[in-house]
Amino acid sequence: MHAGTTEADAWLLTEAGAPVVVDGYNVAMLGWPGQPLVDQRVRLLDLLDDLSCRYKTSVQVVFDGADVGPVRTERRHRSAVRFSPPSVLADDVIRQIVADHAVEQPIVVVTNDRAVARDVRVAGANVVSSDGLLAVGRR
Repeated sequence: MHAGTTEADAWLLTEAGAPVVVDGYNVAMLGWPGQPLVDQRVRLLDLLDDLSCRYKTSVQVVFDGADVGPVRTERRHRSAVRFSPPSVLADDVIRQIVADHAVEQPIVVVTNDRAVARDVRVAGANVVSSDGLLAVGRR
């Protein structure tokens, strides 16, 4: 397998047994453009919940903005939802999650943000593109 291929993305997201950290709005805005932000968020959470249920993947999704308000998560038993604190970017929360993760344990970050991808790779994370997650989640 080669990094960045559909096969590699699918393996990392479904078979590797590594926790997955998702750059929420990065994926949601790509996957459901033109829809209201709240609908994009709900659609992404539904996709992630399905992925978690089907493959037992541990998923944490990080969105910008603690001031967004409550998000109904009663249906999401496997995906953890996190909003960045005021004045903190979700990108920085993702970087911190990776930095706090045990170096000897694999972790996967989903983003198309080049700076985030570069930084988490340097910290030891595997990276799957937002497109890759959408492709795996929609099949």
